Amino acid sequence: MSTYSVTKPDTEIIPVLQGTDGLHVIFLQVIPIYPSELEFKVKRGAEGLLRRWEKSGVPFWNPNRTPNP
Repeated sequence: MSTYSVTKPDTEIIPVLQGTDGLHVIFLQVIPIYPSELEFKVKRGAEGLLRRWEKSGVPFWNPNRTPNP
C-alpha cells in the first residue's frame, strides 16, 4: 500500500478540540488503500468503497489485509 484515504469517522472517537482563541482540531480517519481500491474509489466514491468494505466484512483499518475489490 502506498495510498491513503482520509475521511471523517462515522462515530466520533476523539472529540473535537476547541481552543480558547476559536481554533479547533478535528480528528480524521486515515485508511491505507491498495491501488485496486483507489481505482474503485475514483469510480464509485469514498462512500461506495466504504459500503463495499462493510458489506464484505473487510477489516479496512488493517494494513496487512488482502486487497478488496
